[in-house]
Amino acid sequence: MLFNKGSSMKRLHVSICLLFISSFFILLSTPGCDDDGGKKKSSARSSFSAQGGDSTILGGGDGGQMSIVSTGGIKITPGGSVNASFSFPSVDPGMGENSLVISADTSITLDPAVEPVAGTPYLVTDDQNIYISDGDGVMTESEEIATGLEIRAGADVLLPLNMGPGTSCSLMFHDSVVISGTVSTDYASAINRGPLSIQAQYGYFLLGRRGSINLTGVTSVPPINGGGGGNMQIVAGADVLIQGDIDCSGGSGAAGGSGGSMIIQSQYKSIYISSTIEADGGEGTTGAGGAAPPVNVIAPYGCIYSSVDFSLNGGASDEANGGNGGSLTLQAGPGATGEQKFSGSVSANGGTSQQASGGNGGSITMLSLGGKFLVSADISARGGVAETDGTAGVDSGGNGGSVVFINQTSTSNATGRTMPCGPLQVSGSINLDGGSGAEGGGNGGSMQCNNPSYAEYIDPPAQPVELAGFGLFSLNGGNGATGGGAGGTASLTCLPAQYHGEIYETGSLLNEAAFNLFGGDGDSSIGGHGGLMSMVTVPCANPAAT
Repeated sequence: MLFNKGSSMKRLHVSICLLFISSFFILLSTPGCDDDGGKKKSSARSSFSAQGGDSTILGGGDGGQMSIVSTGGIKITPGGSVNASFSFPSVDPGMGENSLVISADTSITLDPAVEPVAGTPYLVTDDQNIYISDGDGVMTESEEIATGLEIRAGADVLLPLNMGPGTSCSLMFHDSVVISGTVSTDYASAINRGPLSIQAQYGYFLLGRRGSINLTGVTSVPPINGGGGGNMQIVAGADVLIQGDIDCSGGSGAAGGSGGSMIIQSQYKSIYISSTIEADGGEGTTGAGGAAPPVNVIAPYGCIYSSVDFSLNGGASDEANGGNGGSLTLQAGPGATGEQKFSGSVSANGGTSQQASGGNGGSITMLSLGGKFLVSADISARGGVAETDGTAGVDSGGNGGSVVFINQTSTSNATGRTMPCGPLQVSGSINLDGGSGAEGGGNGGSMQCNNPSYAEYIDPPAQPVELAGFGLFSLNGGNGATGGGAGGTASLTCLPAQYHGEIYETGSLLNEAAFNLFGGDGDSSIGGHGGLMSMVTVPCANPAAT
């Protein structure tokens, strides 16, 4: 299908492929026109955008990609919302027989020459235990090992770098860790913060509302670079409950410091988070902006419930490239009913640049294996903007990032049975636009929603993929001086389910949203091609199935 827009110098090609094979109902709202450049607006509360960036000198960026694959049907509606609320459980964290309680500002000593006064905590190089002195003159006795840790509200605790030596801080406790004060580590160099690892082997990890972890890098005055944020690892055998803020951001300087990576893991239970978690790259002046790091939240035998504001933005730069946005992975399962509920926000944008290229947007991946998957969030992984045409190189906008939602079956660790996945429901706003750039716009990013697997012992149909409150999907190509970017691609695919070796009909496909897949204007040149959209249901191989 071919549409002409304006003169022969500006063209828009739109291809729409609809494949009807098995019985289903589909309603397609094609893009309409209004007085806003011919691009349809929407009053829906949720939104999706993966548009190519504009360019004033070269070509505009291409529109992004969207793909949904489901064995249980697909439903996209401009109305409705998703309830991803949850409550924190009440827990009683056991601290063991020899717990360490810190209620005042404390700098823990590393490798004391003689045993400290009784009751004083100390650390030894390349030993993950914290010892509590008993005052008998003999150090590192087994009965001195702290079994648990409690840091009370108002206490600031500075931890030395006990591993390496002098490279990181690593602490291990048999029982629980409860932090209601502030924890930080020494610097591994003049500007870089030391990494921190805390393990509660058989207990809980709790970071209370008044608690915080600060592993930020040093902010420096150019020509000194900004410091890197410290890496952080939290591992607990039982539940992980986080209500206090965590900051592993890099510092600003001549070049921005990178943010510190994070791992938050419950080995056998679930994770609950309601806080702000930051790991931004630092800003640079003559050097590049700092890159944001990977952040991984993992509950292989439990669920993840989070209402978090994640900030994983690349640092901006005056004269060099902007830093890339970070990556976020949240995985619940596959060893149990891996339900996941996520609300709040994720910001993983590429850093802007005044005289060079913008950074690329980051990647967000969320997996729920064997349970419900509910998302109500604002997600942004835009490419960074290249503000002006610099003196050297090609100064282009950064590419938009990616978002992946996956809901699959899991295997119960207790019974060995396949656990069916629940519905995958998403609402909110998702922005994966490419950044604009004088010498080239960045390409729009990509989104995938996959619900491809099925539990053999549960009667069909499988659970659907539902996008609620989305009235408009914008995957337009960017405008450019030498050529417009191509429109993006959208693919909605329903697969049949397999049950006891038989192939059963898939769920229905319902779309009530508008899709904008316009090619970008080419100014004095040729406009970009319109995008491609396909809606497919795969045939059922078992005609007797119901």
